[in-house]
This record gives sequence, structure tokens and C-alpha cells, in this order.
Amino acid sequence: MSLSRLLQAVVWMATALPGLAQPSAAVVVNSASYVAGSIAPVQLVSAFGSGFSTDTILAFNQPSTQPLPTTLGDTTISITDSNGNTVAAPIIFVSPRQVNFLVPASLASGAATVNFMRSGATILTASVTVAPVVPGIFTANSNGAGVVAGVFLVIDGRANSIVSSLPTYRCGPEPLSCVAVPFTIGTVPSFAYALHVYGTGLRAAKSVQAYVGEHETPVFFAAEPYFAGLDSISIGLEGLGGTGETTFYIVADGVKSNIAILKIL
Repeated sequence: MSLSRLLQAVVWMATALPGLAQPSAAVVVNSASYVAGSIAPVQLVSAFGSGFSTDTILAFNQPSTQPLPTTLGDTTISITDSNGNTVAAPIIFVSPRQVNFLVPASLASGAATVNFMRSGATILTASVTVAPVVPGIFTANSNGAGVVAGVFLVIDGRANSIVSSLPTYRCGPEPLSCVAVPFTIGTVPSFAYALHVYGTGLRAAKSVQAYVGEHETPVFFAAEPYFAGLDSISIGLEGLGGTGETTFYIVADGVKSNIAILKIL
């Protein structure tokens, strides 16, 4: 399975995480970090509750879904921002207890209300705060913690080509079983070593820093052209050989993401 396909599976996760209680009101979280409360324009978010739909529907399995639909089955989502403007949210996935959607780009910062509706009738609501940047990075266990979901890359600088790639994780059959796979930084002078991961909620960031442990590393991030709301993040790993198992996180416009782990030999 390619990394892009795996990250799509993370974003489209069809059921709530084990042990996550289903509330009477909706809870809206960053789809990568699973932190609740704040959302950013052009961010992937997940909502948990009950009664979102009677069916399980994935937008990408439906005809004529470019751009993403604002109605999936009989489910719609609207967000009213601090200026009183109400905007329909594009929906990626819906099931009885979970819905994943994209935060519209036009929302004003400040307090906002999310309305979840079926056939025009409000089923659940949620209160959130819209902020310019709410960074999250995807993890292999799909819960915002543990090993980062990504690939280590070995790049030949002479040919400007990828020599090899290695997933950052290995997963067992049980939920939350993913663990870090070690990556060895070699000594070939013409080779560069990098980490490529995905995040969301940092589309509007003017500055992004990445940290492996407490070491700041060079970073590049951009919108993922094949998936709405997904941000690609690549960082250099030079000088980090022998670090061992350590933390990884990003800081976007001064806002810190969730903390994941990786292992470098």
C-alpha cells in the first residue's frame, strides 16, 4: 500500500477509536492530531457523535464528486462563523457515529458553531474556535500519538532521484499496534536522508519548523495535490544519525502540533 493510500485510509477511518465514548453532542477534532476545540480553514476534521447517517458513505466512491460534495446521503454540515456567515462544509465520509469533512476556506476567525443535519433537520451541533493555523501530523495508529505515519527517504543528489524508501512504522493486526521501524542514516557523500510525512491545519502558515527531539531540521511543506486539506511535510535528517527513538513535531506560526515518535539509527 502506498503512503498516500494509507493516509487516505487514516482520514477516512470508518469507526471511532477503541475506548472513545460516543457523546450526545458532537465532538469535532483535528483528523491528524485528534485534538478537539479549534479548527483552521482548509483543514481535515473528524466529528464523533451519533445519528449522523443511517449508512456508511465515502465521497470518493460516489459519482461526480469533484469537488467534494456538501451533501452525502441525506447528511449536510454547515458552519456559522464569528461574523454570522454560514457556509456548507464539503464532506469526505459519513457513518452513523462519525463524519469527516473539510473546513471551508472562507471562515472568519473566532467562535463558530457546526450544525450537522439530515434532510435539513439539525441532528447535532458543536462549538468550535476557528484559528488561522491548527497544525496536526498523522500517526500510524490513527489517534494523534505514537509513531508518525510517513516514509524515510534516501535521495541521490547526483541523479536527483529517490534511491530507497522505508515506512516509519510497522503494524500488527490489532488496533493501536503500530510501532516505530528504525532508519539508518548512511555515510554515502552524495546521498541525502529525509523524512516525508503528512499533516493538516497548516495551509495558511507563514513559517513552519520541524523538530526531531529538540533538533530543528530543514523543512518544506506544501498542499497535497491529490487530496483536499492534506499538507505534505518533508524534512532533512542530516546530522541526526544515532538519535534513537525520539519525538517528532512541527511548529506552524508558533503553534505546536501533536507529538509523534520515530527511530533513527
